[in-house]
Amino acid sequence: MPENGPNGFKELIYSFDYKNAHFVMLDTEIFNNFHAIGEKQLKWLEEDLEKNQKKNIFIFGHDPAYPIYDHIGSSLDKHAVQRDELWAIFKKYQVTVYICGHEHLYNKSIHGGVYQIIAGGGGAHIAIPEEKGGFYNFIVIDIKDNGTTVITVKDINSYAKDAFTLNIK
Repeated sequence: MPENGPNGFKELIYSFDYKNAHFVMLDTEIFNNFHAIGEKQLKWLEEDLEKNQKKNIFIFGHDPAYPIYDHIGSSLDKHAVQRDELWAIFKKYQVTVYICGHEHLYNKSIHGGVYQIIAGGGGAHIAIPEEKGGFYNFIVIDIKDNGTTVITVKDINSYAKDAFTLNIK
């Protein structure tokens, strides 16, 4: 695991580059401060994104910033001020996609020009109908050399349930 995160968060918070993309892993489940980012992590994230030279930026965390189902109030929205600071950083540095789980479903939404993908259908019981995103799922991110990125959402049988293309150059 990369060890470029802030002190006290080695191997929990980090970033790396692959082709034309920059990937950042955040810890939204800090022990005794669940569903929060914290100032130390926000500061590190802004410094990391300031140095970034890649156009595609993918950020991962466990909790959605904008939950849609059974974790409303027990996700990053629990600390709305910090969530809004985080999202302002995403917008400032033109983050492409924030990918998270926590809710056991699939959902894609856009907030302030930044995609949020909830891809949490990989473990626990699915409680909502399939047409509302209630299916076991995983995502495939295909980064092309020409600057195009294809994101495909697949169900447990590898059937494509959603796909979209990002053209960022």
